[in-house]
Amino acid sequence: MERCVAHPDGTPKNSVYISVYRVLEHIPVSALGKLYLSTAYGQTLALSRTDAFPEKGKGLHMYQDLAPVNSLVVSAQDPQTYYEKVTSQPNKFIRFPGLCFVELGLGALATDPGAGAIGDLPYSFVHHLREALLEVDPSGKQSKLVHRVHSLEFPYRMIKNGIYVGNGPDLAFYEMPSHEALRQNHSHWWRSCNL
Repeated sequence: MERCVAHPDGTPKNSVYISVYRVLEHIPVSALGKLYLSTAYGQTLALSRTDAFPEKGKGLHMYQDLAPVNSLVVSAQDPQTYYEKVTSQPNKFIRFPGLCFVELGLGALATDPGAGAIGDLPYSFVHHLREALLEVDPSGKQSKLVHRVHSLEFPYRMIKNGIYVGNGPDLAFYEMPSHEALRQNHSHWWRSCNL
């Protein structure tokens, strides 16, 4: 921490590794500030925490876990229930003390996994995704692992509603602006992330 000091000219230190192992579970959610999304071209979008979670909609969900694991999971559970089932109320032997994840869009597959149109979904594993979605049942198997270790690269345009960061019983939500709001108010970032 003593290395996190400004340069002699007053500019902030660019980066210092403070910790790289099991970090998320040691950061209280109350200490989290803004979340910054950066593109490969250096454009940055700041997201603020919001007190309201998205309304529970109909259909299935797909979650990309970002930390401490990077699994891809389909589920009948809304984001808050999904978080609880892998942190504080696990019904399997796998439990995480904290989790950062994002919900990715499924388009028509959310309500019709067997015959829904693919549309502009960018996923290269659509056949496997359909099979996993068909195994999920709100009254039975509520979640299904699609990929145990999945690439953390996905188009920002596929973020359905925002990013979730939790530790223990506390879960923070960072709402993603609509595509229209991103085009109008953050056009450089939007163009940069969709190249």
